[in-house]
Amino acid sequence: MSGNKGRKTIVWLILDAAGYQITTRCIQAGVCPSLATIRDQGYLGVSRPPGPNCETPPALRALFSGSAPPQSGIWGYRMPDYRRKLERAVSGFEVPIAGAPAIWEELEQRGGSYTLINAAFRKDPAWGRDHSGFDLLLDGYRGLRSDCGWIRMNAGAKQERLSLAGARLRVESAGGRARVLRGRGCLASLAPGEIRPLKLSRSASAVAYSTGRCLFLCPSSRPHLRMAKNIREESGWLIPESVYHGSLFRYSREQGGLSVDEEMKLSEYVTAQMGQLAVSVVRELSSSLTIAYFSLIDELGHVYLDQIEALWPDGRAAELLRRCYRLLDSYIGKIMEQLEGDSLLVLSADHGQAPYRRVLHINELLAETGLVRRCPRGAKQSGAERGYDLGRSAAYYHPSNCGQVVVNPVQARRAGLSRRRIAERVIDCLEQANTSLESRIAYLEGGDTDPYLLFLYPLADTHLSGRPHPRAAILDESRKGGQHLSPLQPTPWIQAMLALWSPSGLPLDRKIIPRQNTDVKDFLLPYLLEA
Repeated sequence: MSGNKGRKTIVWLILDAAGYQITTRCIQAGVCPSLATIRDQGYLGVSRPPGPNCETPPALRALFSGSAPPQSGIWGYRMPDYRRKLERAVSGFEVPIAGAPAIWEELEQRGGSYTLINAAFRKDPAWGRDHSGFDLLLDGYRGLRSDCGWIRMNAGAKQERLSLAGARLRVESAGGRARVLRGRGCLASLAPGEIRPLKLSRSASAVAYSTGRCLFLCPSSRPHLRMAKNIREESGWLIPESVYHGSLFRYSREQGGLSVDEEMKLSEYVTAQMGQLAVSVVRELSSSLTIAYFSLIDELGHVYLDQIEALWPDGRAAELLRRCYRLLDSYIGKIMEQLEGDSLLVLSADHGQAPYRRVLHINELLAETGLVRRCPRGAKQSGAERGYDLGRSAAYYHPSNCGQVVVNPVQARRAGLSRRRIAERVIDCLEQANTSLESRIAYLEGGDTDPYLLFLYPLADTHLSGRPHPRAAILDESRKGGQHLSPLQPTPWIQAMLALWSPSGLPLDRKIIPRQNTDVKDFLLPYLLEA
């Protein structure tokens, strides 16, 4: 690490959803030599994610600041819009941040510098003009669109049409290549296995990936970026475009037809770019703290964890997981090679994941009790509220799916229902589902300062949804994958992971290594501040 001789530094890699259970399985499978070295020479153990919700935004904030959801005010990946319209869902990455300051804020106050790659939230103070302790700030998720296109290429077929990021495109197969057309121009001609960036308009871009039989198109965007002036002038790094690539796993599971190599190629392309950037900043910058976030394990697990858990070590999903770990492990190893002296490498999972094999649409049951109102036939409906009139409902499981049953106080008053009476009705519905459908859903009652009436979470492999089923079904047994709603679920799969390693030997008392993610910040900060 450039310029850091004699000074203690931390490189902190966040491996989203790489919980202890799934990580140790891949180490035992022999695909993670770098992680095995960390386990043998340093420390690798279980760490509990925050509760009651441990989806990515609250789980990351707990790592960085030590504040769980009740303190940070971040209640899920998406969460109710408490400030404006309760039934609306907003991103947990975009809400105002409360609770304790992040580790980099306290480090800056003491004269330290930091680099953050996909770690600072949208409203993090680090983005403000009053903060200048950063060497590099990068947010690749801001403005990234999730609409993707997937087209099967048939020889001799007519052109396919689709719209992506507001651009109208045509796709055709010609001479064994996939051609992406816009207007009279050809944006790209791709051979099988080729990945190409596309410029769709002045403000929109995408990445195209052809397997020969299929073409996958996903939006991309320039990361939101700030660099210290001396870094901006001296750096020759390539800052990669951000690409929404995880949905390729979902397309592949639903439609089939891809080999493991074909399914992994786009994720390998994107992860390699971010991995190379992380290696570069560790090698060339003198930041006291470097944090880099990788989403690959989380994206795969949401689609395939039910198969991974059921069939391990066999099956296609298990092979995909080993490929993902092998890829990440290679960059962990390259970063380890750059460290020297008392530099500390920290690996954290913000949470693990638990498998689910069916989904309970709980608002269907609440509608039968009269708590949830349905939209009148013919009424205009949109988004997650489609099918339900939540503005006229007394209470409902929120469509953000963050675990919360919330009360609409105006409608509850009109119906003459107290919070206690509403809670009793919801609990009756849960008991009905647990008895007749074997759903095994548990609840936690909200306290006086909690924004929810009840927090619901699974005990087994039935997940929850507040969104209506297209056919008004209560139980959807076609949906499967992985979820990480809450650490209250009694399974080792949901638990997070913490690993520590230093090239000079682990310079820490193992007795004080934290066992829960809310304690990691206070464990690491004193190490950074030592003279």
